[in-house]
Amino acid sequence: MSDLFNETSNTAAGINTPEDQQDCTATDLLSDAVEEMIDNIEEEFTGKRTKPE
Repeated sequence: MSDLFNETSNTAAGINTPEDQQDCTATDLLSDAVEEMIDNIEEEFTGKRTKPE
C-alpha cells in the first residue's frame, strides 16, 4: 500500500523521480565542485592541500 501511496503522491505533486534516483539531489554535483574550489583556494594561500588528490 505504501508504494501505491508514494507513487500517487509523487505523481500528483509533479515529482517524477525514479526510485533508484531518490537518494540523489540536484546539489550533489555542486558539493563536489565547491569542495574542489575550496581546496584550490586553500592551496593558493597555504601552498599545500589538506587532502591528497
